[in-house]
Amino acid sequence: MALDSSGKHGLVGLVRSLYLTHGPTRFNAVCPSATDTGLVPEPVKAMWVGAGFRMQPPADVARYIVQTLADEGMNGRVAIAAGGKAWETEGELEKVRSAWLGYENAHEIESSIAMLVSNVLRAWYLCGHPEESFSH
Repeated sequence: MALDSSGKHGLVGLVRSLYLTHGPTRFNAVCPSATDTGLVPEPVKAMWVGAGFRMQPPADVARYIVQTLADEGMNGRVAIAAGGKAWETEGELEKVRSAWLGYENAHEIESSIAMLVSNVLRAWYLCGHPEESFSH
């Protein structure tokens, strides 16, 4: 479970980082909860179902992936798929960032991200063309 959870956290961080810097390419993730794929050991599956939770079929997760692909306005979002439904989490986190981190910290993070996004393509270009400078 720890490897699965840490892998999902890494994927969420990757989505958050990439969607800001890679132009028209969209980056989203669907993070499924317990899915009946045969990868979940039978004792864990029995405990999960015994506690009243639903093992979702792979088709449910596939449906959420297709919906994510079909929504052209969706970028930088993470959906959690569990129990036959899915919900997007990143938009809600953005709404409470100031309350969670404090206004000054949230502003610092947002400003630094905006600066990086606005300069990252220029920085990559300059890496390949060191004769030019940032002052152009």
